[in-house]
Amino acid sequence: MNIVGSGFGYLPQPLPFAGPASSLAPAGSTYLRIRDCANDQSCSSPIWDTASSLAPACQVYIANWTDTSIWLEVNLPVDTQDYYQFNLRLPSTVSPLADVTPLAFFPSTTGQNQMGCAIMIGDYLSFTVGNPQGASTVTITTQVSAH
Repeated sequence: MNIVGSGFGYLPQPLPFAGPASSLAPAGSTYLRIRDCANDQSCSSPIWDTASSLAPACQVYIANWTDTSIWLEVNLPVDTQDYYQFNLRLPSTVSPLADVTPLAFFPSTTGQNQMGCAIMIGDYLSFTVGNPQGASTVTITTQVSAH
């Protein structure tokens, strides 16, 4: 996804970033909050929320964060394992930072990869971006489509 706007500031962590979305809500502030509102555009009762315990295992990959746009992927598998290493009983996991292949971005059919924040076509996603350098926040809600 690409979130386009203005006043986003700059993420104070090195980019690209891959990890738990909950780490983007440090104590007292929120850099990026993502909520799945299902069919409720007002998002009064989200299915999951990265700023709460409703989505503790939600992983994100942020490729770029500038004052005017944020490029990210949501719902990456947690603890993705290379199929061949898994079969050899090696405990190695892959990260989107080191392995930009389907292994790092999609769950496997063998069940070892878990996804903490499922997204369905038709769901409304709400993104709240807090400027790390200031007090401004912006909330954008969009519906997930098939293309």
